[in-house]
Amino acid sequence: PDLTDVILRLEDMPPGYEELMEAQKEAMITALSQMGRLMGSGTSSAIRIKNATGYWNGDPVNMQMIVSLLISPLSEAEQAMYDKTVAEPDKLVVPLSRMLGRDAQAELLEGFEDYGESSLGLSVIVSAAGRDVHMDIISARRGMVVEQILTGYVGDQEPMTDVHDIARILDDRLAQVVRPPA
Repeated sequence: PDLTDVILRLEDMPPGYEELMEAQKEAMITALSQMGRLMGSGTSSAIRIKNATGYWNGDPVNMQMIVSLLISPLSEAEQAMYDKTVAEPDKLVVPLSRMLGRDAQAELLEGFEDYGESSLGLSVIVSAAGRDVHMDIISARRGMVVEQILTGYVGDQEPMTDVHDIARILDDRLAQVVRPPA
């Protein structure tokens, strides 16, 4: 499918957001792609990332970020592996939280089932530099495409936008170009 318009744009973000610095964006994209590989959406070393974006609000009082990417195309075997893996989300919580750090605490995110044909959502807390960093992550497969969305915020702040709102934007765009299964 033509994924050109299946991307999050700056105008989709809450006021005050700007593009994430390239080094930070690359680090977050690497983490999301490793998570995708763990879930079976690309077993080769050359995972096929498309339309990766990263935005942040750099206000030191309310620092937050949003990162997204697509992984495509998935072979039929990779689609089946992804679906099999996310069908038992409780088994993924420990390995995914370990991947994010030894002190990471993860739990399933409510409402993750509302995206794609199969999906997973996690809420993770990682301690970094003496502060807790919260990350809410949704990964969903629609056809031969996996979409991954991460929102991150520091401490006990309330996120400026919910990961579900951002995931809905991306998933709706993906649904416009990926036909439902027959």
